Amino acid sequence: MSIEPMWLCGECGVQHNFEDDARECCAPTARKVYGCPVCGRTYDNAKQAEDCRDACTAGIPLGPTKAALEAAGQMTLTLKDISSELP
Repeated sequence: MSIEPMWLCGECGVQHNFEDDARECCAPTARKVYGCPVCGRTYDNAKQAEDCRDACTAGIPLGPTKAALEAAGQMTLTLKDISSELP
């Protein structure tokens, strides 16, 4: 199974196979991503999608993506750098 580029609407996040479809859905922003053909997760680069495909094919379970966790309501917390405050 090959890794094919897909397009995400910048506003609604719907996946499209063609850039024009994504731009028409939520003009003018669309973002190019790469999808795992096994589980459908999307990644910013083809290497990550290939790694996911290989893991899915081998039956290695992957945890949820950051985007999936945030969509489910989990918040991403930013930690304060306190290294300069340490003795």
